[in-house]
Order: sequence, then C-alpha cells, then structure tokens
Amino acid sequence: MTTNTTTYTTNTLNQYTAITGAPAPTYDADGDTLTGLRSALSGFTCAWDAENRMLTATPTNLAVEDRRVECAYDALGRRVRKTAKSASTGDVIEDRFFIYDRWNVIEETVTPTDGATETAENVWGADLSGTVQGAGGVGGLLTREKVEVQEVFTTVTAALRVRSAADLAACENKSAALIATAQGLRRPFPEDFAFKPKAPLCDTVIFLRRTDETGRLVVLGRRYEVDAHWQHRLVRVEVDFTEQTMNFHSLRRAAPTAQPLLKTRHFQRADKPTKGVRADRDAATRGRRLDNKSRKP
Repeated sequence: MTTNTTTYTTNTLNQYTAITGAPAPTYDADGDTLTGLRSALSGFTCAWDAENRMLTATPTNLAVEDRRVECAYDALGRRVRKTAKSASTGDVIEDRFFIYDRWNVIEETVTPTDGATETAENVWGADLSGTVQGAGGVGGLLTREKVEVQEVFTTVTAALRVRSAADLAACENKSAALIATAQGLRRPFPEDFAFKPKAPLCDTVIFLRRTDETGRLVVLGRRYEVDAHWQHRLVRVEVDFTEQTMNFHSLRRAAPTAQPLLKTRHFQRADKPTKGVRADRDAATRGRRLDNKSRKP
C-alpha cells in the first residue's frame, strides 16, 4: 500500500509558500491569492477589486477543467451573484443568487442551464456573541431547507411588499418630523454677510480622494505621496488651513468608522491661486507638470 504525503509550508502570515509536488501559490500586496491549484492537474488565477473582493477565478488548464467563476457584489460589499461559465466559450453553466438579512444569507437560488431551479432558505438565531449578528452570524445558522421555487417567489414577494410599505411609511414620517422641527431652528441669512474672495483660507476643509497605483493622490493642485501600500484606495484628507497641515486617513469598507491616520504633512498656504497643476517636489516628480503642458525654456 502506497501512502502519499503532501507537505505545506507557511510564512508568518499563515499563507502557503510551498506545497509538495505543486507550484507555490502567489499573493498580491493585500494577501489575496493570485494563483494556486484547484486540482492535481489544473491551477487557477484570481482577480480582485480594490476592496479585496474576488471578481473572477479562471482555470489554467481548460482541457482538465473548463469552469470560470464570476462574482458580483452590492453596495454593502455582499456577494449577491455567483456565476459559473465555460472558460473557453463564455456560456453560462450555473447562476447563484443570494438574498440577505443584513449579513446573513436567508435565501440562495441556484439556476443551472441543464436542470431545475433549486432554492434554499436559511433560518438564523443568536450567533457566538449571544446576539443576532453580533459575531457576523458565525454559529447562528439554525436550519437550511430547500423549498419549491413558486413558494419562494410568493413568500419573498409578499415579504418585500410588507417591508417596503413599512420602510416607505417610516421615511415619510421621518421627513415630516424633520421638516416640522426645522421650522423653529432655521436662522435667517445674515444681512451683513460679504464674500471676500481675496481673504486667506482658514479652518478645516475635508476632501475625499482615491490614491493611484503608486499610493499618491492629488489635492489642492499638488500630488502627495500617502502610502505605497495604500493603492487605489479611498483617503479622507483633512486640510487645516490655519495650521497649514494635512492629515491623510484611510477609509475602509469593512470598518467605516475606523479611519487610521496614514500620514501628516505640512504645506504652505498659497495667498494667490496657482496657474495649472504642479507636481509635489519629490524625487519622482520634480519639475514635471501634471497637466501635460510644456514648460517655458
């Protein structure tokens, strides 16, 4: 009897760096898997978006496995669709659709091209935190039951109608309450207000910017280096014109209230508006204009 042993080697991040008899998986700077093995004879390559969500997984050996997976997400980052296609022809093999109650999947519908549609409903209770979704739903799944398609459509349609009516009524009541409250809070526009375009800027202004492939962004007509590891990411820039400082904070989808400080920079406030867009004076962009206009000799 022959025994085959597979040995896995990991690094400090618990990522596989070597597998016996197979090519080593590769990862991007965020730790997302780029290449690996799906079976003994076929590997795969993955593509990810800026929020570390997998978009596609494509086999490398179509003769062994001809199945490409594509994923779609909603505005909250939840996977709402998973489509399996033929990697060689692009024909759809199977479609999966997901409906959520916040972060818990309450319904999954599978629609294969060569079979009947199947639907499964999930019932959730308290998760490991002892509350509903306090631990992201981990350990909270109570039952999973397959039901008839027509029954699912009827139940979901009725539930959505009831919930939509309740949400609409709540929005109308909230709007009416805000309008009624604002009547006594609004103040008349000051009569002595005067616009002074030549007055120096003061206080704090907040900008939202996205870094480029080098971790830089443009604000106030200049390009600033934020973080080489924060590429194609959103950044909240707090510009304090009084103290002449800029604070760059990272914006993260998974934890929007946690915005760590990436870098603080000082700048010199311009008393006059600058003409054109100039590069930050660093080793990479010294002397180069960002608006592609030629410099005078």
